[in-house]
This record gives sequence, C-alpha cells and structure tokens, in this order.
Amino acid sequence: MGLAGKGRNAFQRHDRIENDDSFLRIWDDPTVADDQAMRNKVRRVLALVVEKQEGVTRDALENRLSKARQRRRSRPQ
Repeated sequence: MGLAGKGRNAFQRHDRIENDDSFLRIWDDPTVADDQAMRNKVRRVLALVVEKQEGVTRDALENRLSKARQRRRSRPQ
C-alpha cells in the first residue's frame, strides 16, 4: 500500500506533521510577539515539553519548526 518507508509509516508522519503545526502556532504566537520576555518564556517551556515528550533538543525543535513553516508556505490556500 505504500504506507511505510524510512522507519515511519504514513500515520506516524501525519501525527508528527500535526504536532509540528501545533508547536509552530505556539512558537510563533502573535499575541506574545511584542513582549520579548514572554515570547522567550513561552518558547523555553515549549522546548522543555517537547524534549520530555519526544526527546528532542531545542535546536532540533527549531529545525523541525523551520521545516513546518516551509510546508505551511508551500500548501495551496
């Protein structure tokens, strides 16, 4: 059926994309964009949560979110 490949199946990839979109909404939340201290705190807490849930470092999270931004831009509106 073509659902598996490269160590993950289509369902796992879908779940990861959904999670990355949720993380990106929190990471780039416009309501805290003007307050540098609050934005840093939100990002620090999100990075800690993702690290505990998925074992991903902050640098790896930033890379994932960068890819999520690219996917978001490339989607047809």
